[in-house]
Amino acid sequence: MDERLKPTLLSRLGGEDAVRMVIDEFYERLLVDESISFFFQGIQMPLMKLHQIEFFTIALTGFPKGVDVGEIMIETHKRLFQIQGLNKEHFDIIGSHLVATLQNNLVPQELINETIGIIAPLRAAFELGAQLYGVGFQMSDKDCHEEKKTDDWTPTGSLSLLEKLGGTTAVKAAVDEMYFRILGDPELSYFFEGVDMKWMKRHLISFMKMAFEEAIPRDLNVKEFLRQKHCNLFQDGLSQNHFDMVAKHFIDSLSHLCIAKTLIDDAVNIVAPLRDAFVNKSLAE
Repeated sequence: MDERLKPTLLSRLGGEDAVRMVIDEFYERLLVDESISFFFQGIQMPLMKLHQIEFFTIALTGFPKGVDVGEIMIETHKRLFQIQGLNKEHFDIIGSHLVATLQNNLVPQELINETIGIIAPLRAAFELGAQLYGVGFQMSDKDCHEEKKTDDWTPTGSLSLLEKLGGTTAVKAAVDEMYFRILGDPELSYFFEGVDMKWMKRHLISFMKMAFEEAIPRDLNVKEFLRQKHCNLFQDGLSQNHFDMVAKHFIDSLSHLCIAKTLIDDAVNIVAPLRDAFVNKSLAE
């Protein structure tokens, strides 16, 4: 069936009337959960519900192309990050209530999975928002992988790796964390002396987005491109050993952000072949 003719997820869930019913029960659950109900103190709940219904109507129909939903989420929740410590753990709790609400309304598991596939990637926005503006609790890397391993709250469906990782917001968070680690590593930091790190981060974010969407032009020889871009650094001793160090920081950064190991493996499988571009021929001689 032509995807353009396929009914939207919104219509398959029962339309706006079904969404309204789900949102009513969803907020009933949120408001009695002491771990998150304080976020809604003083809030006009009828307006909040209308806003949420509008959001889900758009999300279940398809977010407009070119709109970075993660950035919008961070901006609209900035006060909650700053004052009340909103973070990814709260997102997980809210997500669990959404799943439970859909199940209680006898929504087929297939449609629940599809809904999760749309909403779950936004978790990265709450991770990044807490890092940028928050004052709340930060889990350790060990805890984030042992704390919650629920099959109900993981992105599913035919998404690109970029979408499964959490979209642009997640890539930005991973790049920020990776460069924080790299610049604190004396075996790597000297390569970045005098470098505009804001530009460097933007450049790497753009590259990763293309790589994880499989959108790199077919006629681009990526390995040769990387060799040319790093030619001056080869003179400073850049080698495959340094690539391996950077790769480890990349993996550790994804793990720190609680990215599933299967997705980390997928990302590594895309990046690892680029190691060949970092053979330092002068050292080999």
